Amino acid sequence: MDQLRLCQRCHAELEPDAAFCLKCGLPVIQTGVSASAAGEPNGTVRGGGYLRSVLIVLVLLACGPLLYELSQNGGLPVSVAGVHSNGRVSVTYKLTGNARGANLTYIDGSGNIQQQTGVAVPLKNGAGAPGISFMAGHGAFVSFSAQNNYSTGNLHCSIEADGVEINSGDSNGGYAIVSCTATLP
Repeated sequence: MDQLRLCQRCHAELEPDAAFCLKCGLPVIQTGVSASAAGEPNGTVRGGGYLRSVLIVLVLLACGPLLYELSQNGGLPVSVAGVHSNGRVSVTYKLTGNARGANLTYIDGSGNIQQQTGVAVPLKNGAGAPGISFMAGHGAFVSFSAQNNYSTGNLHCSIEADGVEINSGDSNGGYAIVSCTATLP
């Protein structure tokens, strides 16, 4: 009876003969029964062991660059417009408006929820550039919200992926909340 196998990284169900997880690209470690455990005499391998070994070595040599890329970037390399070769997307959360300050809640590049209170509007990073920027994985869910700290004013939030706005929102009035969410391309 076949046993259900799950990816060690993303816990997706794996095909019986999968070499890589179809969801996250992690190489699958094959487990099997050794020749001696299967009732074969020690040292006996069915199906042309020498030829199979040579073929495996050739495949590994040919796939070496791909395996190296997978080990360095944690996933399959992607060559899609707007997505970096390592599968990461540059994300920027921006906040503008005439409100004097806001409290922020957002998901960072690691998927963790972060909060900042009493942030000046327009939002700038430590270097003085607009917004909060980070790298996130292709297909990641991103979310950014801000609450006006004062009794008057408006807020406008936006999410950019590699410099292209993918979502925005507005709020008007005191203590109002604006929210933006998106799934990265």
